[in-house]
Amino acid sequence: MGKRAATFTSESRGRPIRFRPATVVSAQNFAVLPTVRTALIRQQGQMPLKLIRSDLQMWVRLGKAPLTMLLIADVSASTYHFLEPAARIISILYRDAYRNRDTLGLIAIQKNSVHVINHPSRNLKRVLGNLTRLSPSGNTPLAEALEKALEVFKQVRQRQPFYNPVAILLSDCHPEPLTATYKNLFEEPAYQKAIQQAKLFRKNKIPIIVINPAHGRFSEHKGGELWWGTQLGIKIAQISGGKYHGIPHGHYEAALKGFDSETHKQVLWKENLMKRYIEQDSQHVGNMLLDYRDRPVDSFTGR
Repeated sequence: MGKRAATFTSESRGRPIRFRPATVVSAQNFAVLPTVRTALIRQQGQMPLKLIRSDLQMWVRLGKAPLTMLLIADVSASTYHFLEPAARIISILYRDAYRNRDTLGLIAIQKNSVHVINHPSRNLKRVLGNLTRLSPSGNTPLAEALEKALEVFKQVRQRQPFYNPVAILLSDCHPEPLTATYKNLFEEPAYQKAIQQAKLFRKNKIPIIVINPAHGRFSEHKGGELWWGTQLGIKIAQISGGKYHGIPHGHYEAALKGFDSETHKQVLWKENLMKRYIEQDSQHVGNMLLDYRDRPVDSFTGR
């Protein structure tokens, strides 16, 4: 999927591009001339030169950062059928993710609440295994899931100041509960809260890739109005600075249905169809991640 992201880091690797006040002094990153210059300015050119701690400067280097990905999986009845294909889609990207030392975590929206199943780690196989073992239940508190994901990202940032975060939201984006008092669902508190969380992701420079396995319209006509969830998914991606990938409603269900009772020939045909769908969707998601691998991330300012 391409080269790893160029990232500003205080580690000793990489090319020095600027300096900043030292938080931790190390021989590898000690910026001698900038330190002397800072001391001379403070002493207004007076000699002899006497260094104090506030004079010390360190190099900021241009390095490379792996992706820190957090998969937010909606395990409601409407999206449960897509969990296994989703795991297969992400597993196709596993080789590149492993080579680039990417990490992946898992948050499940399940049983009317939000659960952190795996914090980001390099054990992608374990995360994907847990994804396929989830069972459907309850409503979709989407805003709470995004809020929890943001907390996890902030925890990672505290331990690892230079990182390249991306959230992957697997959902039909129908947040619950609803009050059933608004004709325009975007006026519902659940929708408003989800949009507010997307704004916080943008503020924290964390894009959300939305994968909607139930993309659809109220009318089959090409110009028909998009479903409320589809509209919200697109909006969440746009607001957060992320991307949206919509999979037509019923796309995977048709290929999955009737595997046990059909003839061997029909099963093989559907398996090949499923494989083609998965390869196409993995290519789309891979291209989206490629864009974020190439973005600069400043470990000190988040820019």
